Formats: sequence, C-alpha cells, structure tokens
Amino acid sequence: MDVVSRAAIGAFLDLKNRIREDVVFIAVLMGPPDPPRIIYIDPSDMSKVKNLSEEEMGNIILEQLRKTPTVEEKQDIIDLVDMLYKNGFKVYLLIEDGTDIEHYIKSGHLSQKKLAFIIGDHIGFPNDLVKQLTRKSYPVSLGKKSYLASHCVIFLNEILDNVSLSR
Repeated sequence: MDVVSRAAIGAFLDLKNRIREDVVFIAVLMGPPDPPRIIYIDPSDMSKVKNLSEEEMGNIILEQLRKTPTVEEKQDIIDLVDMLYKNGFKVYLLIEDGTDIEHYIKSGHLSQKKLAFIIGDHIGFPNDLVKQLTRKSYPVSLGKKSYLASHCVIFLNEILDNVSLSR
C-alpha cells in the first residue's frame, strides 16, 4: 500500500505542494483478499487535508477500501481501460520497451486534456495483459532506466506541465 500511497501523492501534489485539481488517481489492486479492487481518488477527497502525507493518503485509501465495492468497482483493468477509451481518453501504458515519450510530446499527443496513464508495480504486467492493454492504449517509456511508480507519476506530471505551458 505504500507504493499506492506514494504514487497517489505524486499524482496530486504540484511543485508548490498544492493539490492538483485536474488529476484523478485510480489504482487497481489485484492482491488478496478480494481482487480486483479499484481505488478511485479525486481532488474532492482531499478537501479537508492540510498536509498531504503518506499517513493522510493512507487514511484516504483505507476509507476507499472500507466501502463495499459496487459492481463498477469489481471491474478489472481491461474494463477500466475500455471505459476510459469510450469516454474519450487517450490511454498510455507505461512499459520499459514502449515508445519513448519524446515521440508523443513532439507529435502533440500529450497536448490533449483527457489523458490516462497505466503504471504497474515493481513486478510489471504479465505479457498477455500487455497484449490486451496495447489494443486500447499507446505503449510509452520514460527511457532506459527503471523508476519507482511514484517517480514515474512525478515525471509524467512534470512532462505534462511543460507540455501545457508550451501551448
């Protein structure tokens, strides 16, 4: 859960430690006891948060996990990607052998408002899942080095901030 917590913090905090209003964080948990579970956090979930720490984010995540999952929350990651795709999102799958993100920056792909990034954990995605995901997403890489998921989120936010500034 610390990985999810750090990635969520990286998704929501900007460089001035303010909460980003244009981000939604979704985590698909595949481990026991009741997979799959989807954690959905948007900026309104943090309206009472004074200092976004791992502890605060952990409390937000626990609050999400204590809710009885709805039918929608029992979706797997493929269902989630299908839903994003149908709602006009460009979906990117972050994998080490994906297309360098510079390609998507130069081509203008990342200047769209509705973007979604799928980031795995330290185990990565099984090959069969990667094949399924790349049917509805663009495989993208942050370079030749491996990074922690939380760092990937921060790098992506910085890249997207720079793309939006150049518009």
